[in-house]
Amino acid sequence: MTGTVCCDVTSFEMSNSGAIWGGVWISGKEQDFPEHGWNDLVVAFLVELHRAVDQIRRVGGHVRVRFFDGPYWLDLKAEQGGLLSIEAAGEKAGVGFNNTLDFRDFEHHLIDETILVLRECKIRGWSEQSDVQLLASHIPNVHWH
Repeated sequence: MTGTVCCDVTSFEMSNSGAIWGGVWISGKEQDFPEHGWNDLVVAFLVELHRAVDQIRRVGGHVRVRFFDGPYWLDLKAEQGGLLSIEAAGEKAGVGFNNTLDFRDFEHHLIDETILVLRECKIRGWSEQSDVQLLASHIPNVHWH
C-alpha cells in the first residue's frame, strides 16, 4: 500500500533528553518521503499524525503535519468518498509526492504501525516516557502491552 507510515523499530534510540529518535517515513508510489529510513522524532511525529487524522475524521478539512527534523511536511486533506489525499513536500526541490487513498485504510495502517512502536518502546523500558504515554492515548481501545 502506498501513502502509508513506515517505522523502523530496530533503529530506535533515546536521547539524553528522553526524546525517541528512529526511522519514520511515508511510503509513496514511486519514492519514500522524505526518504527511506528517515531519522526523526518518531514518537512525537506519530502523535502529531494521529492528531491530524483525528481532526480530519471529526471535522474534515486540511491539516499540515511537519517532520521535526528537516524542512518536510505532509498536507492531509479529506476528499469525497471517504478518501484522504496526502501531499508531501519540502523546501528542497524535487522532494515530495501526492497520493490519494482510502481514509480508513490509512488510519488502520497508522494504528498498526503505532502498536508496533508502542510494543518496541515497552520492550526497551520506555513505556512510561511522556511522549509514549501520549501516543498510547490515541489508541485507547487497543491492547499493546
